[in-house]
Amino acid sequence: MKTTKKFLALLVTLAMVLSLAVPTAFAEDTTGPYEVFVKNDAENHVYDAYQIFTGDLSSDGTTLSNVEWGASVSDSARLVEALLSDEKVIKTTTGTTTLKQIFSTVATITTDKQANEVATILGTVPNDSNILDRFAEVVGKVNSDGQTHAFLGSPASSVDQQTTKIIQDVATKGYMLDGLHAGYYLIKDRDKNSNLGEGDFYTKYIMRVVKSADISVKGEGVAVQKTVNDTLGGTFTDTEDANTNDILYFKWEGKLPNNLESYDEYNYKFIDTMSGGLRFNRIEQVYIENANGTPAYTIMDVTDGDDTNDSLSLEKNGIIFPTPATVDGQPTVFSLEIVDLYKTYPQILPSQKIIVKYSAVLTRDALIKDENSNVVKVEYDNNPNGEGTGTTVSDKASVFTFKIDIDKFDAANETLKLEGVEFILYDRDTSGDETVYHYAKVVTEEMITAGTSINGRVVDEDDLGLVYGFTTEREEASVLDTDENGAINLKGLDSGLYYLEETKTNDGYNLLDTPVQIEILPTYHEANGEFSATVEYKVDTRTQGSSSTVGVRNSKGSTLPSTGGMGTTILYLGGGALVLCAIVLLITKKRMAMNR
Repeated sequence: MKTTKKFLALLVTLAMVLSLAVPTAFAEDTTGPYEVFVKNDAENHVYDAYQIFTGDLSSDGTTLSNVEWGASVSDSARLVEALLSDEKVIKTTTGTTTLKQIFSTVATITTDKQANEVATILGTVPNDSNILDRFAEVVGKVNSDGQTHAFLGSPASSVDQQTTKIIQDVATKGYMLDGLHAGYYLIKDRDKNSNLGEGDFYTKYIMRVVKSADISVKGEGVAVQKTVNDTLGGTFTDTEDANTNDILYFKWEGKLPNNLESYDEYNYKFIDTMSGGLRFNRIEQVYIENANGTPAYTIMDVTDGDDTNDSLSLEKNGIIFPTPATVDGQPTVFSLEIVDLYKTYPQILPSQKIIVKYSAVLTRDALIKDENSNVVKVEYDNNPNGEGTGTTVSDKASVFTFKIDIDKFDAANETLKLEGVEFILYDRDTSGDETVYHYAKVVTEEMITAGTSINGRVVDEDDLGLVYGFTTEREEASVLDTDENGAINLKGLDSGLYYLEETKTNDGYNLLDTPVQIEILPTYHEANGEFSATVEYKVDTRTQGSSSTVGVRNSKGSTLPSTGGMGTTILYLGGGALVLCAIVLLITKKRMAMNR
């Protein structure tokens, strides 16, 4: 895989050159041996030191004279030949050059003086330059003998090759290399070190050891961040809430190593795992982002109306993306890999980021109130001079959905549950003078009995009460009726304010005048990489705490006089008395008429 840098794992940059002065604090010691302390907070590195040049250290500790090839250079002729023939273009602050041009004078020098000439030329090269990097690459390649750790020839059995690894405590993290004599050394990460941590990488540098010194590892590793939002262009965060069947948008934000330019070839692979409550929909956007957050250039975008960049392929984008085969209820693992990043995107910079946005659906298998997680990590090349891959720390975004439990009972007796009371559920949006109502569509017993399918799957008893969509047409709203326990259990709801409207009640009871207002208010928490939610419910603006059960009372109507019983008897008695009086009065009148 990076044959031009095979077997070499340099540590940061070519950092110190022959002409640099040594701190005066060390000037009195010119005998050695010396030690180098590598400052690095990352654990599990193993550093080796290999001698490239050796010489006599001056009494003031600032100069190497009588420079010769070091003990680790097994074939100096091949090294010189490689330097004089290397034509790879090297970018500098003033233009471009090659090692062939830089070291051209070495060809005119006798063999015994060539080491000194190469060292003298290196002394004129600025620190942390691409020239020093390329020199190190060639030295490593030419002098490799194929052994696991010997990039510059077989390690000699001298004190110059001795290394010691020390894992420091929290206060003094780092690694000590001792037994070093004055000279130039390649100090490198040991190859094929499988113990490097997540997000870590092989670093590189060459430095001159003329005295004991502390050196800091330069560079930052790869990292990835995962976030989610309910709109493609909104603000992405670690958590989001949604209704069942809602479209959600996830974002990968991939950070590149700041030693990216050290690689001839660089591969970068996102690996994503969605929980069973989420189903992949499609890739929406892939682009490179500048350090200030602005897009640098677009790789893919299916939302911009330009169909020329609506697909991903290895040939077109340098990207391998096998569309995931998703099954509801099962975790889904899929990947997107950018192969040989420099080949397709040679203008990319270490300060930029790779952004991928894709959509997914919250399914009926989503957990209620618990996190439905989506985890991503990046697998990346971590050795700029040979084969090796690393993996970042995983990052997670989570989606939540909630429930409402209705408890319908008699207002005078809460233990008397009311069966068969009917409701509809809706939310509403008000913009200006217009209010739009969204009526809930809910899985009912009738749908289960009929074997109704939603998104290609037949609903079952586990889906009873699942809110699977909304409609703006009132006649399409699901009619919800209470069971023998006076209950309606709804699940798969976004946070926000809902209205529960009673549309039919039992005989003898009054229909509710106004809908019950139910508000779901979640608060999210993160601990040790896990997300959780606490939920507050409000009913008709009154806070009722974390309970999802909403009590709905029904009162009976007023009792009017009936058409039987005591009231009728009284009427009968009164009527009979009047009839009797009338008879008596009639008889009396007749007798009076006969006596005249």
